[in-house]
Amino acid sequence: MSYTQKIECSVSSCAHNCLEDGTCRLDRIKVKPCTMLGNDRSPEAETACGSYNYVGELNTVERIGRGNM
Repeated sequence: MSYTQKIECSVSSCAHNCLEDGTCRLDRIKVKPCTMLGNDRSPEAETACGSYNYVGELNTVERIGRGNM
């Protein structure tokens, strides 16, 4: 079976986020339940991207690999 799938993500602090179109560069992600739920069952509070990788202090040029264009 062949299909095309896109992962849209607006978490710009993640190293896998493509700043140009707001998509994830990974071909799959792992979604995990959050451990500090309390009574909040909103999607934001209940799930976390296990594939998230903090980008640190890289600037936009370094993140999208465009150098001197």
